[in-house]
Amino acid sequence: MTRAVPRNEAHALIGRVSAESRVPRGQVRAAVQLGGTVTPAGFLAHDGAGFTLRPTCTCVVGYVPELNCRHCRGVGA
Repeated sequence: MTRAVPRNEAHALIGRVSAESRVPRGQVRAAVQLGGTVTPAGFLAHDGAGFTLRPTCTCVVGYVPELNCRHCRGVGA
């Protein structure tokens, strides 16, 4: 169930992940643009035209996916 996310909501999620993981906002934003990252609301990705949010895989624990997961292959989505 993928849904489009407004830009302001996406930036709020990026800021929240940045604050909670103590990673600079620029690095989190780059991760979102390069393929996506796990956020509290789900897996946030940028597809060129906008942001999309989809549920995370069941292997994700505390923003960290299991690397040997057969469903998401360690990505988290």
